[in-house]
Amino acid sequence: MRQEPILLQAKRFNLLPHRFLHRGIVRQVQRVERSWDVGARWGRHPGHYFRVRCQDGATCDLFHDVILNMWYIKQTGSVLERALGNRVLGKGTLRWIFT
Repeated sequence: MRQEPILLQAKRFNLLPHRFLHRGIVRQVQRVERSWDVGARWGRHPGHYFRVRCQDGATCDLFHDVILNMWYIKQTGSVLERALGNRVLGKGTLRWIFT
């Protein structure tokens, strides 16, 4: 899946993504699970990646392009996980989360 631009609405500690707008839906970041940096090489812009878990249960990779000051999203959770808001606990075991 290619990266799509998003509008970052709020940050925590002036660095970590906290709330963003993607395809008309506002998503709240529950936690940052991982972060890593990429340098400028092979024609790519340097920036920061954040793997985040949203409150709706979706897992996304957010990329901040530091040269253009743009944010992009790449969803990484499974289609079932994103659609139903569940979490896989173990092999073939699902826990449903209703809010």
